[in-house]
Amino acid sequence: MVEIGPGLGPQPSDSLDADFTVNATGLVSRTLGLWSRKIVQYTLLMGGLYVVYLVIQTLILIALYGTFGLAIASSVGANPIGVLIGAIGSEGELNYQYWMVSFFLNFGGLIFLSLAAGAIVKFSLDDYGTPRAGDVSGSVSFSFGKAVTLISVQLITGGLASAVLAPGNIFLARGLAQYDPNNPFDVPSEFITAMPLIFGGLIGIILIQIVFAPLLAVVIAEDVSILGSFRRAYELSSGNFLHIFGGYILVGFLVGIIGFLLSGIFYTMYLTYGDWMLLIPAFLSTLLVGSLSYIFITVLYRDLASRASVRRDEWW
Repeated sequence: MVEIGPGLGPQPSDSLDADFTVNATGLVSRTLGLWSRKIVQYTLLMGGLYVVYLVIQTLILIALYGTFGLAIASSVGANPIGVLIGAIGSEGELNYQYWMVSFFLNFGGLIFLSLAAGAIVKFSLDDYGTPRAGDVSGSVSFSFGKAVTLISVQLITGGLASAVLAPGNIFLARGLAQYDPNNPFDVPSEFITAMPLIFGGLIGIILIQIVFAPLLAVVIAEDVSILGSFRRAYELSSGNFLHIFGGYILVGFLVGIIGFLLSGIFYTMYLTYGDWMLLIPAFLSTLLVGSLSYIFITVLYRDLASRASVRRDEWW
C-alpha cells in the first residue's frame, strides 16, 4: 500500500545498493531537495537541450502557418508514433503538409527531450549519491553517448501509449465527424463505443507508466541493451505498484500546482497581448520544473534498487 509519512532529505552514498528506501512522500521530498539545491544546473540542462528546441519549433510553425502556428505549437510534442497513428485514424481528407510537419517536429522533440532527460538523470544520479558531484557538461556528454538507447526507449514507450489510446481516439474521431450539432440528442454510436475504449486506454497508459517507471534511470545507470533496460525496469517495479503510483500522484500534483500558478500569472497578459502570452508560461514551466519528473525517476530508481537489494539479501 502507499505509505504516507515524513520524508527524509537526500543522503550521500557511493553505493548503488545503499539504503535509499523511502515512502511515497519521501520520494517527493527528496526530489524537491535535489532540485532546489541545484536548480540553476537543472534549468541549464532543460533549457539548453529542450526549451531551445521548443523555441525553434515555434518559429518554424509561425513561418509555415503565421499566427495560427502559435495556436498549434502547444499540440506538438515528442511522440512521432502518435502522429502516425493519428494520421491513419483521422477522418476526412488528410492535410499531408500538416501531418508531415507535425511528424518531423515531434521526432525532433523526441530527440532533444531524450537527451535532456538523460543528462538530468545522470546529473541527479551523481548528485544524489555524492552531493556536489554532478557535472553539467559531463552529464550532457554522457547522455549523448547513450543517445541511441535513450531515444529508442522513449520511442517505444510513446508508441505503446499511443497504441493503447488509438482505438478509442479513432472511434471518437468518427463520432465527431458524424455528429450533428443541430440535432444534439442524436448521438452517433461511435461515441458510445469510444468511451470504454478511451477509459481502457488511459488505464493502459497508467500501467505502462508504472511498470517502466525507472526505465530512463536504468538506461543511464546500468550497462544494458534496449530490451534489457525494459526487462530491468520491470524487475525493479514488480511488487511496488501502489508505492510508485502514490509517488507519481504526489509529484504530478506538485508540478501541476506550479504550472497553474505560472499560467495564472500570464493569463491577464494573454487577454492583452494574445497567443504569445500562452506560450511563455509553457516555456517557463518546462524550463523551471520540467526536470522535476526526471529527478523523481532518479530518486525512484534508487529507492527500487535499494528495495530489490534488501529482498535479495533476505533471500540469501
